[in-house]
Amino acid sequence: MILVIPPELHFLLGTVNTLYNNLLKAPPEVCNQWTTLCHIQREVIHEGSFTGNSCKKLLINLDYLDKNLPINLLPYMTCLKAFNDVTKSTFKVTLDPNYKKNRFKSSFLELGIKTTPKILAVIFHVQEFCEKTNLDLVFYSEQASKAVNSDFAVVWVQDIFGAQTVSIMLNGEESELTLQNSATFKEIDKMHPPDGFVVLYSVVDKASFLKAEAELTKLQDADLLRSRPAILVANKIDLARSRAVSTQDGRCLACTFRAKFMEISVGINHNVDELLAGILTQIRLKVLNFEDREHQQQWYKSRGMVKASMKARQMFTWLFGKEDSKFKNCENLHIL
Repeated sequence: MILVIPPELHFLLGTVNTLYNNLLKAPPEVCNQWTTLCHIQREVIHEGSFTGNSCKKLLINLDYLDKNLPINLLPYMTCLKAFNDVTKSTFKVTLDPNYKKNRFKSSFLELGIKTTPKILAVIFHVQEFCEKTNLDLVFYSEQASKAVNSDFAVVWVQDIFGAQTVSIMLNGEESELTLQNSATFKEIDKMHPPDGFVVLYSVVDKASFLKAEAELTKLQDADLLRSRPAILVANKIDLARSRAVSTQDGRCLACTFRAKFMEISVGINHNVDELLAGILTQIRLKVLNFEDREHQQQWYKSRGMVKASMKARQMFTWLFGKEDSKFKNCENLHIL
C-alpha cells in the first residue's frame, strides 16, 4: 500500500491525552476547572482517557487554560494551540492553504517529553499525506468527518448500488477493489459470483461466529471456494474483556475451510489496511494458481475429517506450546 490514510481520530486522542497528562503538573484546580468548563470527564472504558468529543471540547476551550496556566507550563499551551491549528487545517472539508505552517513539531519537541507513535505520525505523516493528495483528511476518512461534525464526503470510497469501491496500489500494480455487502449466502449472485469472500464475525458475539461457520459451509457446498479465496475476519478485538470467541477457535474454523484468518478492529482502525491489501493479494494468488490440478483434486476431502484434524492440531498446540504451521499460515495473507 503506497498511500496510507492517517487515522486522525486516534491522533486526536493520543496527542490531547498525552499533553493533558503532563499538564497535571499544574495546580489541580487548573485542570479540574478546565474539564468542568468543558462538561467532560475521563472515561473508565477508555482506560481513564478522554474520548474524541471530549478532546475537541478541550481544544475549543483553550482560552481558559491560556489565562490560568502557570508560567512554567505555558509551553504546553503553545503546543496545544499548534495542534489545534493542525486539526483546524486538515480535519475539515476544505484544506487550509496554510496547513504547511506546522508549528506543532517544534513546539512539542521543545517540551522534552516522550514522543509517542501517534504524535510522531502527526509530526511527519499528516502534512505529507495532504501534500500528496491535495485534500484534507475528511475526504478520506469517516473518522475525521465525525471528528469535525461535518458531512462525510467520500472520495477514496464510492457507494455504487450498495457496494464500495477502493483503489489500491500493491506491488507497483493498481487495482480497483469493489466490496459488496451481503448479509447472507442467498444474496450472492451465483451466476456471477465475486472474486473472493470475506466472512465477518464479532469476537464478542458467539452467535455471529456460528453464523459465519454456516455461511462458509454454504459457500463450500456451492463449490464457490475452490477457485476463490475466503477470508474469515474477527472484528472488535479491542473489546478483550467481552471476548466470547477465542483466536484459536477462529483459526481452527478458517483452516477447516482452507480460508485465511485475520483479527481486526474497525473501531481503532487495527489491521483494516492490512485486510484490504490481503484481500487483493489473495485474489491475485488464487487466479494464478487455480490451474494447479493437484490442488483441485485435494479439495474434496471430507470437511468433517478436516475439522477433526484441526481440532487435534489445536489440542496438540495447547499441550506442547508449539504453534502448528497450518494455523500460522492461515494468518499469512501473502501466500495461498
